[in-house]
Parts: sequence; structure tokens; C-alpha cells
Amino acid sequence: MRLPVHDQGLPPVDVLLCGVPFDGGTSFRPGARFGPRAVREASALARPYSQALGVDVLAELSVADGGDVGGLPHDMERALDAIADRAQSIAESGAIFGFVGGDQ
Repeated sequence: MRLPVHDQGLPPVDVLLCGVPFDGGTSFRPGARFGPRAVREASALARPYSQALGVDVLAELSVADGGDVGGLPHDMERALDAIADRAQSIAESGAIFGFVGGDQ
């Protein structure tokens, strides 16, 4: 959605969307690690106005791209810890968070 990128620290926003490029939990069809990049590319064509709700979402909420959650791609425990830590820090800031991609 061409959102501003804030991958360092926590910006003062209402919603922070983060990518989780991880697919270490799969054994047959890897590829979920490419999800965040694909969503960013596809959402470049999205418009913030919701026809269904009749509202311009980005006029009502401040939203940013929080970058990707770091972690080791082949260490599931450390990856889950990194995701949980990022979620907790965003929640403590008062923002709503969303994670995209990954197989967790």
C-alpha cells in the first residue's frame, strides 16, 4: 500500500504491519518466507478507500510498514521468540500489529 517504512524502533502509529519471512516449519512446500515481499509488491496497487465500508482507511488511521521480523530462518524456537518479542513491543506501544507471511 506504499506505506512509510519504519523498520527501526516503534513509530507513533495506530497500526504497524510487519513481515515474517520464515518457512522453517515446513518440510514439503517451502516458500512462505517470500510472502511478505509478495504482499508488499501486490499491495502497491491497492487503494486505501474501502468501498464496502465507505471509508478511507489511511485517512482514519496512521499505518506503517514495520519491516520484517528478524530471526534465524532455520531455528524455529528463536524465530518464534523474535516474533513474540516484536509483537509484545508493538502491543506495549499501544499500536495494533499485524504480521504477514511465514508458516507460523
